[in-house]
Amino acid sequence: MARRRKDDDTPKRPVVTRADVERDRQAGYLSRAWVLPAAPVSDDEPDAVVRTEQPLPTIGVVPRLVLEVAPGTVVPLDQPVVVGRRVPTAPGRRAVLLDDPGKSVSREHAAMRPTGDGGLVVEDLGSSNGTVVVRASGAQEPSVGGAQVIARPGDVVMVGDYAVRVLAG
Repeated sequence: MARRRKDDDTPKRPVVTRADVERDRQAGYLSRAWVLPAAPVSDDEPDAVVRTEQPLPTIGVVPRLVLEVAPGTVVPLDQPVVVGRRVPTAPGRRAVLLDDPGKSVSREHAAMRPTGDGGLVVEDLGSSNGTVVVRASGAQEPSVGGAQVIARPGDVVMVGDYAVRVLAG
């Protein structure tokens, strides 16, 4: 096991307790999520995760999109995102890791990328438990067989049993 030096300021993976998981379940989420940047982060780049208590304001006509993967944890959609339990990092995409002890989330479960008109393309990557876009109206639209579904701000993307909210940021 490698030890960290005291002056090593690489991000540490948070320790999740049973109380944290239970709090997330009561809030409608199964567990915590971790976000990995697409490339090594330098001191000049912003963090990949923005913690906020309230939605970020909409700028311009076309809203910037963010994913709320846990209460108060949002991921900017400035590049394609792959969501799953064990997503490897790759150039040009951000990996969002969902810690799902029940394994309803596949290793590489779903891909999401912003469209130019304020939407989000959601595509299931052959997961075992599927990906469903739940509209703000309550209507459900599954992504079956690699079909691409467009999500809008206010929709919820069900990745297995894990709820990810699409917000205008």
